[in-house]
Amino acid sequence: MKELEAPRSRHAIACLGNLVYLFGGYRLCRDTYYSPASDTLLVYDPCMDTWHMPTQLLPMPTVEMGITAVPHRSND
Repeated sequence: MKELEAPRSRHAIACLGNLVYLFGGYRLCRDTYYSPASDTLLVYDPCMDTWHMPTQLLPMPTVEMGITAVPHRSND
């Protein structure tokens, strides 16, 4: 699995379809060891072994949250 740009902790993660979604958490800065709360959503595609960040951010930085993934529509 391809590594993230920075380690994360206290994030939420959910799998839906063939993708893995990572929400918020603390992002450790390797240079300063400062851990700001993150407002990012990252999406991992295991078939392509790539992470990407959608253009939209979370409404606010979030840590230690629960998450549930529910499909909205069928792509059939």
